Amino acid sequence: MTDDERSKQPTDGYEIMARVHLDERLIRQGAGRQKKRDCYDYAMLVIQAALASIGIVAIFIAAYQVREARRAIDATREAVAAASRSADIAEAQFLAENRPWVRADFGIAEPLHFREDGVGLMKLRAAIRNDGQSVALEVMVKSKLLSGMVKEIPAAQEQWCEPMRGRSGDLLVGDMLFPGEEPMVMDDGLSIDREEVEAALAVTKVTGKIPLFVIVCLDYRSTFSKRSNQTRYAFQLGEPLPVGMMGWFEPKGTLDKLRLHRVMTGFYAD
Repeated sequence: MTDDERSKQPTDGYEIMARVHLDERLIRQGAGRQKKRDCYDYAMLVIQAALASIGIVAIFIAAYQVREARRAIDATREAVAAASRSADIAEAQFLAENRPWVRADFGIAEPLHFREDGVGLMKLRAAIRNDGQSVALEVMVKSKLLSGMVKEIPAAQEQWCEPMRGRSGDLLVGDMLFPGEEPMVMDDGLSIDREEVEAALAVTKVTGKIPLFVIVCLDYRSTFSKRSNQTRYAFQLGEPLPVGMMGWFEPKGTLDKLRLHRVMTGFYAD
C-alpha cells in the first residue's frame, strides 16, 4: 500500500462508521429506485393489459352491432319485399274484380265458299258482351281461317293475335262496350289463300280433303292499363254427324253444312 492509499483510509472508528452508514443509505436508495421502477413497469403492464381487454371487448361489441345491423337490414328488406308482394296481390285482386271481362258467342254469317281461283272465303259473326265491372275500350275482333293440326293452333294464335296488343293510336282502334250492355254484333271476313290450300293438300292424310280451323282474337283494354287484354277462341269446321262430325272435306264450291266445333286448346283469356 502506498502512502497516498494509506492517507485515504479512515483513521478512526467514527469515520469508519460514517462510511458504513453512507454505504447502507446508498444501497437503500438504490433498492428504492429499483422498487419504484418495478412498480412502474408493473403498472404499465396492468394498464396495457386493461387497454387490450377494452380493445377486445370493443371488437366484440362492434362485431355484435354489425351483426345486429345486418339482421335489421335483412329484416327491413324482407318487410319491403313482403309489402311489395302484398301490394302486387292487392293490385291484381283489384283489377280482377273491377276490370272488364269480354267474351263472345260465334256463328257462321256466310258459309265457306271456294272460288274458282282456289281462294276460300267465309264470314264469322260475333255477339260480344262485357261481363266485367267497367267499360271495355278499343274492342276489336280479328279472325283467321287456316289448315293444319290441332296441336298447331296455340302457336298460330300467338302469331296472329299478339300483334294486336298495343294498337292504341291507330285509326281503327275498336269500339267501347259497357258492362251489362246489349251484345255488340260484329261480322268478320275470313279467307284462306290458294297457296295455303295447296300446301295442305300436299301433306293431307285423306287424299283430296283437308281440315280447316278458325282462330279468333278478341282484343280490348281497360281504363286501368294501356296494355290490352285478349280472349282467344278456336274452332274446327266440320259437318255434323249422328255421332261426332266429319272434319275433312274437299276444298271446292260452297260448303253450307259446316258448323263451328270448339277446340278447347285454343280457348284462352288474360
